[in-house]
Amino acid sequence: MKKKIVFLPYDFDTAIGINNEGALVFSYNLEDIDQTEGGADVFNGQQSVLWKNVRAAFFDELKAMYQQLRSTGALSYEKAERMFEEHQAKWPEAIFNEDAWFKYLAPLVEKGNGSYLAMLQGSKAEQRKWWLYNRFRYMDSKYNAGDSLSDVITVRGYAKANITVTPYADVYASIKYGSYLVQTRAARNYPSTLPCPLDNVNDTEIYIYSASQLADVGDLSGLMVGYADFSKALKLQRLKLGDASAAYSNGNMTELYLGNNELLRTVDVRNCPNLTQAVDLSGCSNLEHVYFDGTAITGLELPNGGILKTLHLPASMTNLTILNQSAITEFSIPSYENLSTVRLENVSDTVNSREIIAHLAPGSRLRLTGIRWEMDSLNAVLQLYDQLDTLRGLDENGGNLDKAQVSGVIILPDVTSDQIRELKARYGDINITAPSITYNVRFFDCTNPNPIYTTQVIGGEDVQDPVAAKLINVPYSTCPALPSISFPTSFAA
Repeated sequence: MKKKIVFLPYDFDTAIGINNEGALVFSYNLEDIDQTEGGADVFNGQQSVLWKNVRAAFFDELKAMYQQLRSTGALSYEKAERMFEEHQAKWPEAIFNEDAWFKYLAPLVEKGNGSYLAMLQGSKAEQRKWWLYNRFRYMDSKYNAGDSLSDVITVRGYAKANITVTPYADVYASIKYGSYLVQTRAARNYPSTLPCPLDNVNDTEIYIYSASQLADVGDLSGLMVGYADFSKALKLQRLKLGDASAAYSNGNMTELYLGNNELLRTVDVRNCPNLTQAVDLSGCSNLEHVYFDGTAITGLELPNGGILKTLHLPASMTNLTILNQSAITEFSIPSYENLSTVRLENVSDTVNSREIIAHLAPGSRLRLTGIRWEMDSLNAVLQLYDQLDTLRGLDENGGNLDKAQVSGVIILPDVTSDQIRELKARYGDINITAPSITYNVRFFDCTNPNPIYTTQVIGGEDVQDPVAAKLINVPYSTCPALPSISFPTSFAA
């Protein structure tokens, strides 16, 4: 009898993060002091007196060794992950499939034993990448090394206050107040307060490490921040540097920088009167609430499109640009007098563009799209157009134009077709409509060469030729020599 012998690697079901039964139960944040929920040690032998003494006596040496390995590049996520990939690549997928059949599937199919089926997890390559990436981030935060040193929020404080951080992922929350490093082990979604050890904070650099792993850094208004850079805080969901209280004023704040903070929902910089720069929030695509009351900013670059609901701006604004933000329900600006550039495209009616236009000085630049205004009379429209005539415009790329650019719809109670064409000649991208449109029509009778003037009122939309559109029926028979109906010159096809 012939037998076929197949050698299979024994530990194809072994991977980072699994227990001895092949279950993925160990997260990247566990250490040799931790226990499972059932009370078992995470690492075998962690109760050894030897390892306890190593932990207690040589923490500084372990930290220095880790920092050296990371700073020299001897140890990194990329290098460790590549070693796993290269080692695992020695076995083709067919071997993994054979291993899966022999250990897990065959017992189920042939004997009805599915107790090992939960261990059938393939190569676990993607799980390994996730685990290793977060493990390096975690260990870097513990030993203040590697990527955590460049993954940082930088602020300059002018008053003593504690900082409370809420991690997006499990890390050691680490803050350097001046030259003092304060750390605590922090869990995802749980706030941890790191007390400031300084007696005096005055133009003091403060570094909040592992910035991309933080969801919140609490209320920073007490620090009286001067300079602030949050461009690395990619998971940040709330930023509070100012305060709404009338008693609060931070004259130190002069610089604020954010990057592509796509999870950021709220920015509060209220009552920082010396912040004069044009702040760029264009990379914060999920902003909902923005408060710059009491600042002196001249412009605010908002994301093009989004879910913005609240927008508070100061009277110092010279450039108001809002693009494709239709969800705004609360808009506040004390005065429009300083505005010289206004660009509102497909913006919520909460932003009162008609009121803004009324306060623009001659020569200001204006671009409005998607308007839908109800106006009381033709005279009101003519006054508006006279105001637009004093303004300049912007093209879609922000270039200067000699004429204000406005498009959309104006609704009047009633209007004549002649008036529509008069208005259309001035601003062709604004459609004028009314519940009823009056057409002045000249009819000709065969027996009378002089035209008979009549008026027809048609409900609905203005058309070039109401007869062809079957909105008006010709009441006279046609004559070969004379037209039976004619319209003003502006009606001509």
